[in-house]
Amino acid sequence: MSDHPTSAYDLLRAADHRRMRWLNNGGWTTEIIAWPDPDHWDWRVSVADIEQSGAFSVLPNVDRTIALLQGNGFTLTTPNQPTTTINRPHKPFEFRGDEPTDATLVDGPVEDLNLMVRRSSAPRRLRFVEVVGTVELTDVELAVVLVGGLRLDGHHLARLDAIRAIGGAITLHVTAANQEPTTLAVVA
Repeated sequence: MSDHPTSAYDLLRAADHRRMRWLNNGGWTTEIIAWPDPDHWDWRVSVADIEQSGAFSVLPNVDRTIALLQGNGFTLTTPNQPTTTINRPHKPFEFRGDEPTDATLVDGPVEDLNLMVRRSSAPRRLRFVEVVGTVELTDVELAVVLVGGLRLDGHHLARLDAIRAIGGAITLHVTAANQEPTTLAVVA
């Protein structure tokens, strides 16, 4: 058992997330969290709806992790990595945000999850966890419900609801709702 408290968290409800059109009109971003401030963040988690192929925004001194959530996938072309096809859901791919990156849709629009971390802040990793029954998740800074539902301390969490640790990583005891498997994106 971890020494981290189990109740020091905030619930971030999907209905409260900011949704913004991209500057190039190629898609939408739903910002789940930008910590500590939306305009001056150290790390950020968002879901993007990519509607058309095009260039990603260049983000100096930012490391990015992206994973397909829905759709047939896309290819990413960056200067210092081979062209990569992202077509398997929940498989994180890391790349540098300060390098020009182009995305080409394979067959229609996609939805993806993004973790962006400034290199000046503590590193963070993205992983995906399937919850069946009740499980303990350790060293969690953020957990986002992607598929299914979740129960935590009497709260029901649905798709894109999130749990943010207060004061550092925590341990969560979570239960899948309705006995159905639940998929979480976890940032640690």
